Amino acid sequence: MSKKPRQNAPTALINSTEPTVSNPPQFPDSNRDTVLYARGVRKSYGAVEVLHGVDFRLQAGERVALIGPNGAGKSTLLQCLSGWQTMDEGEVQVCGSDLTREEQKARAAMVLIPDTPNFYQSMTAWDHMLLVGRFHDLVDVEPAAEYLLDALGLWSVRKSYPSTYSRGMKYKLGLALGLLINPKVILLDEPTAALDPLSAQVLWRLLQEFQEEDNGAVLLSSHQVELDTEGIDRFFLLLNGNKIGDDTPAAWIARYGLSTGASVAGVFRAAIAEFTRLNPDIAH
Repeated sequence: MSKKPRQNAPTALINSTEPTVSNPPQFPDSNRDTVLYARGVRKSYGAVEVLHGVDFRLQAGERVALIGPNGAGKSTLLQCLSGWQTMDEGEVQVCGSDLTREEQKARAAMVLIPDTPNFYQSMTAWDHMLLVGRFHDLVDVEPAAEYLLDALGLWSVRKSYPSTYSRGMKYKLGLALGLLINPKVILLDEPTAALDPLSAQVLWRLLQEFQEEDNGAVLLSSHQVELDTEGIDRFFLLLNGNKIGDDTPAAWIARYGLSTGASVAGVFRAAIAEFTRLNPDIAH
C-alpha cells in the first residue's frame, strides 16, 4: 500500500516468530506462509448450532471468496475467525498465534470489516483515521490516511461525521481504517453489497495492492462474485454451517465437468448434490 505509515514498535503489533502450527495444513505452493488456520470451529446460538466444525486455511497473498446462501453462517464464521465472537469449540491461529491463548497478538495481525461498520458519533472521518493511527502506534499516519481516503473518494468529506455518510461511504471508511494499520489478514463481510460499480473497482484495486505490496491475505463473503472474477484464488462453500467445498475456479469446473463459463451458482448446486449424497444425515 503506497504511503504506508511506519510503526514505532512493530514487535508489539507483528509476531516476529513463526511457531509450528499443530497438524499444519498442506498447500500446493510451499513458498507461501499460512496466515490464517482454523480447525473444528463450532458456534451455537442457544440450542441451535450454526457452525458445525468448520476447517479453513488462508495463505499469504491469497484472496478467497466465502460463498453461501443467506443464513449459511458466513458472518458468524468471519466473526469467530476474527475473535469478534467466541467459538464454542475449535482452534484458530493467525500468523502462528493462537486466537484463544494469544488473543492480542492474533488480533493485531487481522482486521474484520463488517457489513455495517460502526463509528463514534462525535468524531469526523479524519478524527477516526488519526485515532486509529495513535492507537496502533503509527507515525507518518497522515499521508497514508490521505492516500486511502482519496482513493476511496472520501477525502472531500473527511471532516464530516460518519453518521451523515451513506451505507457505501461508511463501508469505505471502515476499509480505509482497516488498511491503515497494515494487517496481515483482512476479513470482509459483503464488501461490494453497498458499493456502486466504480467504488467496487477501487476496492478491488486496493485489495490487489494489499496482496501484491504487502503479501496480505483476504477472505471476503459475497453474493456478487463469479468464477471468472479477477483476483479470486479460491471459492470456499458454506451451507447450513457446514463446509461443503474449497477449491480454485479451474478445479471446481474440472471436478464437476462444467463448461469454462460456469457460474458460482452452478458450482454450488453441484457441490450441494455431492455433499448431500455423501452426508445424507447432516445435509439438511
